[in-house]
Amino acid sequence: MFSIDLSDIAQNFNDHSPTSSYFLTQEKFYKNEVSKYFDSGEFSFNLGGKISLINLPLFHMGDINSSHLFGINELIIFAYYQRTIPIKYKKILDLGGNIGLHSIVLSKLGGVVTAVEPDPIHISQFRHNLQLNQVEPSTVTIIEGAVSTQNGGVVKFTRVTQNTTGSHLKGAKEGEPYGGFEEILVETVSLSSLLDENFDLVKMDIEGAEGDVLSSLKPEHFDTTDFIIEVGSLKNRLAIWKLSEQYDLIIFSQKNNWQMVSRIEEMPCHHSEGSIFISRSKFMEW
Repeated sequence: MFSIDLSDIAQNFNDHSPTSSYFLTQEKFYKNEVSKYFDSGEFSFNLGGKISLINLPLFHMGDINSSHLFGINELIIFAYYQRTIPIKYKKILDLGGNIGLHSIVLSKLGGVVTAVEPDPIHISQFRHNLQLNQVEPSTVTIIEGAVSTQNGGVVKFTRVTQNTTGSHLKGAKEGEPYGGFEEILVETVSLSSLLDENFDLVKMDIEGAEGDVLSSLKPEHFDTTDFIIEVGSLKNRLAIWKLSEQYDLIIFSQKNNWQMVSRIEEMPCHHSEGSIFISRSKFMEW
């Protein structure tokens, strides 16, 4: 069993910037050690605390696999979950559920999760992973569809064959994906309709649609809900920045060691630069 010290990661939140020596050291360590662990045929991870044991078998998503889901940026988010759930957040929306790792972590901490995932291949493995980790069915609900600005439509979804974690709504990313793709039809669900269910926290990793989807919300949607978001482009960064100014939202940026953002340049514009946290509060729970 491979142990990951989320408490150490949480305590070093002032060094979470992707350019810090702490981040670069941890990134290299976990990339090498997790890869070797999967190569050995093992797939049990001890994340400590209430999360404890996670089983995540090797699953290929094109040229990458499930070992890549334990990168340092993901572990930083898990460390935040461990500090805040269920004390601050109980009801969580997992947008871009992939094969279920975030939802499993959240449920083990005592959260009640609704996950949205458009790819049927991912959904099948997601359900398998829930069973493997003995997750209570009442704690994780899967919605098969893509988060969009509209509810109940059918759209083209681009599955990136060499990296299905980068699959996206057609047109959400510029240019054609490297390495080939295929298109499937998926149903859409609007974030505004989902938020009618009063979620406390939204984790959003929706591959290029984040700017449009967030901009479709009303100011009151942010009053009682916090957001952790992966920002994938300059276009999306600008859209979210403008929305924060319009709605008087507060943004904390991993790129800026989770300080409040005062300039757009302090926000990430690529997944390698980490996530942002959006809230009405001037305090982030680290």
